[in-house]
Amino acid sequence: MRWTVYWIAGVLLAVAANGYCQNASPQARALVLKIQQAFGDANTLRQVRSIHSVTTIAQGGKELEADIVTVLPDRMAITYKDKKGKIQARNVYMPGSSQLQPGADDYQKVLKELRLNPISAVLRVDDPSYRFSVGASMQVNGINTTILAVTVDGQSAYWYVDPSSGRILRSDEQVTRESGDVTDTYLFSDWKTIGGITQPAHITVWESNQLKFTEDVKLVEYNATVGPEVFQQPAGTAAAASSPGSLQKELQSQFTLTKMTADKSDVAAAGSVVTLQKPGLLMYAASYPAPPQSTYKNAKIVPNVNFGHSFLNAMTQSGPSAAMVQRTAAAGETFWVTKIAVQDKGVIFTLFSDPESDGVRYFGELKFPVDKGSMPQPDVMLSTISEVLAVEPAAPQAPAEVAKDPGLPGSDGNAGPVDPPPPPPPPETPPTPKTISLGQTKDQVEASFGQPQKKAVVGNKEIYYYADMKVTFINGKVSDVQ
Repeated sequence: MRWTVYWIAGVLLAVAANGYCQNASPQARALVLKIQQAFGDANTLRQVRSIHSVTTIAQGGKELEADIVTVLPDRMAITYKDKKGKIQARNVYMPGSSQLQPGADDYQKVLKELRLNPISAVLRVDDPSYRFSVGASMQVNGINTTILAVTVDGQSAYWYVDPSSGRILRSDEQVTRESGDVTDTYLFSDWKTIGGITQPAHITVWESNQLKFTEDVKLVEYNATVGPEVFQQPAGTAAAASSPGSLQKELQSQFTLTKMTADKSDVAAAGSVVTLQKPGLLMYAASYPAPPQSTYKNAKIVPNVNFGHSFLNAMTQSGPSAAMVQRTAAAGETFWVTKIAVQDKGVIFTLFSDPESDGVRYFGELKFPVDKGSMPQPDVMLSTISEVLAVEPAAPQAPAEVAKDPGLPGSDGNAGPVDPPPPPPPPETPPTPKTISLGQTKDQVEASFGQPQKKAVVGNKEIYYYADMKVTFINGKVSDVQ
């Protein structure tokens, strides 16, 4: 969802810009100017004061509609709706705003990432913190593109530019998150011109070898009238409460539970593997009678101060020495999900590790708190959970990687800093995302997507369960995909 929002908002950040890049070679400057012209006349871009857009986001067989209103220089409101038009979440980004649903990006993070937005970057070229460098050529969807490296505030992006049209067909961004360095890849297509401004209407988004989601722009209005009520959080716009039962069912459809042996020493039936995205999860040895509990709140995992009966019972039954067999998990570690409990005050995941280097298997509970009596919709809760626990699917083939930071500043004898070394070309063209068609055989599906995580037979139907979709076969041929 992030790219379309930032692309649109980048127009607004560009309003005050003039000229073109001071920190680029003549070849890089010419390419930057070509990109700017592809977006539209610079004066047209600078006259934009507000944008209203509607996009459709498809992820894992589900769709959301994002209604986005952006006003110069620092206000943005996003309302997410399901297919029936029911509001799932509403995020308001503005100075001092706290009107954010769980899972929303931090306001300062949004502003920082906007700086690598192409429209923002090519027009805010008098900012000496930007650096542009032309690299090698590479084919994207059969077109020979030129790679343009862009660096600002220690973050880098690589744009794959069609030199004949000036359009950016692909962008790779190196982003540092708590889980480590990742590459976000965006593939752009279906370019449309509205109000003198040209932008892609279809975007495919990858994150470090995983296809994340696609976006389709349905509506764009420039300089629309925006009243102050747009940036208020009206009563009733928060996601409506769901029942614990429906939330439990949805969570267990997303996370296949692992069954442990009676003594908790081994895995009896494997389920989903999740990767911890943030550090701080407290864990005890699995031989302990009860696990410790940590809570995810305010974007941090914090061990609960009072472990209550779990702690006291463990001390009583196992002795004081048992309390010493504990560790704090780091971001990037993987775990088995053995239990998901939906309670009035929160959703609790029980996680088991594989045996560590000391031969000990550890377990712990991670709680996602909710207001009592106000259970969030599944999509809202899943968005929050995904900040901390990422399910490890069988990844589709990912776009080719690009070199990381293009280099350090130097001096070439000219007025400005020397251009950083251009990035080397990636080893191969990013693949076209694979699709499934009705009527395909099981062999054809397995050839494209590999073996499913699980198979089930219901009457004359056979169902394949993948990480982000469900494929139904009748008489050996695809009859439905969800």
